[in-house]
Amino acid sequence: MAKVYKQTAAAQEFAASLIELGMEDLAVDYLTNYAVNTANSWFDTYKQLGDDLTTKYMLGNVNMKVPARSDWWRDIVWSNMGDKLRPEN
Repeated sequence: MAKVYKQTAAAQEFAASLIELGMEDLAVDYLTNYAVNTANSWFDTYKQLGDDLTTKYMLGNVNMKVPARSDWWRDIVWSNMGDKLRPEN
């Protein structure tokens, strides 16, 4: 995250120098592209995390059912949610 903060500060400084040179439209375009590309990169990372977690914890389970949890965890969830989460076996 520290790397992103440094890159963002550098991008803002560059855009400020463009504005000082009278190139406001170019500065706005530059910052817009920087923001969009950064957001897309974060989203792609988030999607990859989801895929990795799904692969690690779900694949190999019959019918993609959630793997068994420890008894203490199941008891906590079921005591708070009632019968809403109990499987229909």
